[in-house]
Amino acid sequence: EEVVKSTSDDATDGRVALDIETIQTVKESELDLSNSNHLELLCIGVGYQPSPGVPVEADVLFRENSSPAAELDLINELCEWLETRNGTTLLTYNGEFDLGHIRARAELACKAAPQGNEATIQRVEDLFGQLTHDDLKRPGFSLESVADVPETHWDIYNHGMNPTEWRRNQKELGNFDEDRPLDDPAVSGSDIPYFGQQLLTSTEGSPEHRSLHEMVYRYAISDVEPLFKL
Repeated sequence: EEVVKSTSDDATDGRVALDIETIQTVKESELDLSNSNHLELLCIGVGYQPSPGVPVEADVLFRENSSPAAELDLINELCEWLETRNGTTLLTYNGEFDLGHIRARAELACKAAPQGNEATIQRVEDLFGQLTHDDLKRPGFSLESVADVPETHWDIYNHGMNPTEWRRNQKELGNFDEDRPLDDPAVSGSDIPYFGQQLLTSTEGSPEHRSLHEMVYRYAISDVEPLFKL
């Protein structure tokens, strides 16, 4: 039987989680996912559980536009979100990717932003240094294969986009599962940069923007909540 601990244990048992979603700055054929110059942050799924057995608080923090300043704002918003929760352990799945790119993008966006503040770089380092990182990745297995991750379907949203266009290119490059239909309704991580770029350039408040925002939100949050059950 699971024991629910009291809130007095929050400071020692609190767990936070994060998962980033990105857009691409280079063509698919040039993309190197380990190169932070090829990626920019789009949004960050975050979660918090004060103690075991307590419901998880989850949200998705979004970048507001394509500017470097907006990317810095997103990183600072992430820091504030995590700093205002009593978490001591940080949960991720393949978190070296996420934390590495957050650190690197903080530096790159700071250099690119007209009024970039290097305090953001130090803030990120201080925050990650204070948290005990627990990466839940199982080598050779995706999160979807080890946890109950609900699918997000692109074809139920009114955004006017069709992934088969870029998936065909991905398949030619060997970056798309040969056995998977190009019109598979399930959104995958390799779709998000395309949907995300359109989200950032669409008119806020328009049906297209609302649909893309809701779809990306659902996709991003679905990668965070299962971490607490792992």
